[in-house]
Amino acid sequence: MWNMILQSFVVQFFSARFLKNNLLFTLCLIVFANTEIEVKAREVNASSYPLGAVKLNRSSMSQEQLRKINELASKLKKTPKLIAKSVDKNTLESLMKSFQGVEQERKESSVKMEPDEIKKEGPYEKVKDLREDELKVEAEEHKVEAEGVEDVEGKVEAENLEKLEELNDEKTSTRLKLFGYNYFAPARKRLLELERKIINNEELHINTGGLVNGFIGPMEMISSSVFSTIPQTYQLAPGDLLKIAYWGITTAYIELELEIDGQGFIKIPSLGKIVVKGVTLSQFQENLTKILKRKLGRSLQLTVSLSKLRSMQVFIAGEAFRQGTYMLNSSTTLFNALYAAGGITNNGSLRDIRLLRDQAIIRVDFYDYLLKGSHYSDLPLQEGDTIFIPLVKKTVSISGEVFRPAIYELKVGEKLKDLFAMAGGIKSTGIYENVQLSTLKENQERILLDLDLTKDEKLFDTELFHEDTVTVQALFAGIIQTVVLKGAVERPGTYGFKEGMRLSDLFSSVNKPFPDVYLERAEIIRKIVDAEGTQLLPLNLGKALAGDEEHDLELVKQDQVMIYRKSEIEFTPLKTIHIVGLVQRPGAYQRSENMNVMDLLMQAGGVLPHSYLQRADLLRYDFQQDITRIIPVRLDLVLEGDSEANLQLQDKDLLRVYSKKEIRFTPKHQVSIVGAVQRPRTYLRSENMTIKDLLVQSGGLLPNSYLQRADLLRYDFLREMTTLIPVDLKRLLKGDTAENYLLKDRDLLRIYSSSEVKFTKPHKVSIFGAVQRPMEYIRSDGMRLKTLIFKAGGPLPGFYKIIEVVRAGVGEELGIFQIDLEQLQAGDESQNILLQDEDIVMVKSKGAFITKPLLVTIEGEVRYPGVYALRSREERITDVLKRAGGLTIWAYPKGTIFKRRQEWTSSDEIIKDLKLVNTSFDLSNILEYQRLRARNEYLLLLAQKKDAVGQVKLAPIITSDASKEDLAKSSMAPGIVESAGKSIESAFEAFQDQPAVTSKARLLGQQELQPSERIIINMKSLLTTPGERADLVLLDGDSIRVPRAPSTISVIGAVIRPTLISVQRNEEMDQYIKLAGGFTSDANIEKTLIFRVDGSLIPVEELEQIEVGDVIYVPTKPQSEEIITTTDKILETIKFTLITIVSYMALLAVIGL
Repeated sequence: MWNMILQSFVVQFFSARFLKNNLLFTLCLIVFANTEIEVKAREVNASSYPLGAVKLNRSSMSQEQLRKINELASKLKKTPKLIAKSVDKNTLESLMKSFQGVEQERKESSVKMEPDEIKKEGPYEKVKDLREDELKVEAEEHKVEAEGVEDVEGKVEAENLEKLEELNDEKTSTRLKLFGYNYFAPARKRLLELERKIINNEELHINTGGLVNGFIGPMEMISSSVFSTIPQTYQLAPGDLLKIAYWGITTAYIELELEIDGQGFIKIPSLGKIVVKGVTLSQFQENLTKILKRKLGRSLQLTVSLSKLRSMQVFIAGEAFRQGTYMLNSSTTLFNALYAAGGITNNGSLRDIRLLRDQAIIRVDFYDYLLKGSHYSDLPLQEGDTIFIPLVKKTVSISGEVFRPAIYELKVGEKLKDLFAMAGGIKSTGIYENVQLSTLKENQERILLDLDLTKDEKLFDTELFHEDTVTVQALFAGIIQTVVLKGAVERPGTYGFKEGMRLSDLFSSVNKPFPDVYLERAEIIRKIVDAEGTQLLPLNLGKALAGDEEHDLELVKQDQVMIYRKSEIEFTPLKTIHIVGLVQRPGAYQRSENMNVMDLLMQAGGVLPHSYLQRADLLRYDFQQDITRIIPVRLDLVLEGDSEANLQLQDKDLLRVYSKKEIRFTPKHQVSIVGAVQRPRTYLRSENMTIKDLLVQSGGLLPNSYLQRADLLRYDFLREMTTLIPVDLKRLLKGDTAENYLLKDRDLLRIYSSSEVKFTKPHKVSIFGAVQRPMEYIRSDGMRLKTLIFKAGGPLPGFYKIIEVVRAGVGEELGIFQIDLEQLQAGDESQNILLQDEDIVMVKSKGAFITKPLLVTIEGEVRYPGVYALRSREERITDVLKRAGGLTIWAYPKGTIFKRRQEWTSSDEIIKDLKLVNTSFDLSNILEYQRLRARNEYLLLLAQKKDAVGQVKLAPIITSDASKEDLAKSSMAPGIVESAGKSIESAFEAFQDQPAVTSKARLLGQQELQPSERIIINMKSLLTTPGERADLVLLDGDSIRVPRAPSTISVIGAVIRPTLISVQRNEEMDQYIKLAGGFTSDANIEKTLIFRVDGSLIPVEELEQIEVGDVIYVPTKPQSEEIITTTDKILETIKFTLITIVSYMALLAVIGL
């Protein structure tokens, strides 16, 4: 409740001081109980923007806006941070006092209300009488339950409210709704959409036309440019803009636009001022016409219209959806203003809307408009009017069998009959004898009354209280005076029940049983009275229809009569037969009585021409033995009219008609031709077709066909082999009929080309080496060497003048011709030899020729770092360093990094070989792992067997020279002997093979097999002895980087804190490890490595001294324990031996005593 109080004052404070002249519009959200107060300001038109609530977005606000908000916050006596984590009651009261002056000013400038009304239900003081549960957030005003709203960031956005409203409407679709409030739903939706667009800085679209052009919403109603009909009683006032047009016989057409000034006058040229205030438009037009006619003549015509309506200020307070001050056009009515404000909240009254004008209060009942369509209460508004919506006092819900179930608002004195009238009355299905009323009993408790409205009409005058509920019960929907007939009858369904009705009464001449009805049994299913369940009454339908009263049972209400077909009681096969195979219409057919094979053939359209008539199969199913029998049928005899062959058909028979191909083998009528013809493929063989016919169909022979021989391959189906028949095509083409064989099915004619029979070199030559396009070229007739070199793009720079032409087939050795390319280019035709098929031309290049500059990179601590071109192929590291100006004084030569591209360090062949070798080692490691695993499994199994045998050990056999008494004494301590035996056994086992944990060898990946680009060099030595072997010859792409002298040592890996440590004089590695916190528990100390700045790696055991720039790397190791270590075995053996000796000495001491 305190939240609402402060929110009302703050809204009015901002409205009065900052929203009057469109200076600043402020949106406030005030929330208490350890939540935040957040304010956001925007530069918008306050008169056209309904008040709302959004969260502060400081990142999207300018500095000027933040400054103004800080000023507002200071007026609220808050810190400029705009956020207060808690507000107590005392602080709230102090804020309310600070607004009293503003509130008093508002009261004096607004409409004065009656003292009692101001005290009791003023627009702001009324909060004292509100129940706390009625003060809900806006989401609840949209019928969204408070617990269903989850505002994670503490802000309620218009879009979220709308979505929640839709979800809640789906949830409460079956609940009663407050009557009349949905009238304003479109306006609320429109307002929420506009607020969302303003918050998101989207463009606003407001209709300025009439109802024909688009929707007229709350924002359009506020706009004064909406076209609307002006009431005839509309009185002109200051601010209205009049459009006056007049003309006559002696007067030209004149049009004026005049605005009524503040004193109610308009000034017309040549006429002066005329009083307009307080008259209607028609009255003004009549008065002005008289004045102008007196001056300009009686023929004068005049029209007056309103171009623009004046704006007026209207206050909307109380339980309105958006309270505030609205600038509306002067034709706005009460209902228009409510619609513009989004209507009335669910807590507001629809039946006590108060219009405060001057010192009068006009009360409006919106139900008159909703229930009766009366618009007389839709009063025109005037400047300074206040519309106040008080809280609803009494609501009563009515449900059940009424025409308009809902929750209605009742006035004082309205009774139950008034509620029925609002709900549209009781339906014909409603029970007047049982109307339930949930009401209050003397303001003590809620009770439920059952009212019989038929016995006492005074009950219609029953007084109702707030939140009473009325329910009108419905008649029983079902019909029980019926019987149901189901099954094999012409008209099954529900029939009316009559007393004394029998089963036979359900049947008549228009409702007979089906011909296949089962007369031996029918059933009546009867409900058991006063119990759940049914009773089955069997009867003989045939006897019942014959009038036998023993079976023609008397029916009772809600009986169900079941009539069955024979097929439902007795097995009856379907009267269908099938025909498949070589007929025109194979398929299933209905079998009629005495139907035979000929009849079925006729229905199927007869047999096809290539049907096999000597045999068809009739498959007949034996229902008794559940098997199918085959009956041969001679179709040729059936078609000739043989009655014995024309068998009678039975249900489920299947007649299969075969084709000749299915009975006798018939090869496909096809022949094929392949080889040197235009269209080699398979062709349909016709009768008397010959080889010559096949050649014509295939387009004839190709020019390179070999005419001396073709092969005809003929398949012998009996021997399942192919016979080859040679064909002389040359003789065939000359007309020799002996070669023109008659073709048979599946023959294949193969035509050879000349190249297939006789070897011919391919017409190709190749050129390789120092030319632009080394490749293989087609050799043309008469092609020479110069032409080939031209096609290959000519020689590259640095070519060797002597080229070689290699030719095969010259004697027993290759023919190699050496040609002087320079003389060939100079025009010596003796060098331009004629090329032959498969000649190969080799153009060599000079090895020392450099086709492009060789570049190396020098970086780091040199005087002139950069990219340098090698002067020759023999230039070394020291040569380039000299050109770079040498090292600077800060250089650290030992840490020089020298890199060389991989293409110079290892070839692809070496890498392939490395991979092959690595693969072989991987396979060997896998075999070794499998061997070790099998060995460990065997040793573990052997150890388990020893343990199992040890549990049932027999007493050991001991040989000795002692007496029987000594042996008897010794037998008193068998555990000692066993312990001694165990200790000896353990001693031997300690040095035998034991089970161990075996893991697979690590597979080396691509990175491990790839050689590094870095080459380790000793720069210090190079500088002292340049030109030696260590002074490497540089190659293209090499890079040298000389670092600055380091001053630290790095410790990384399995240490407590990897770190950089400044170099100490003569410190050992252990001292640097201590400075890094020491080793971790999984440190592999023995495998520690030292990385030197020159790229070298030094194992810890070979380390002599730590040098500046070193990196101490401590790797990790797996932490595990062996199953049984050798040390454990030895310790166990010693332990058992000592125990045995002590025990034996103690036993001897006891015996001696």
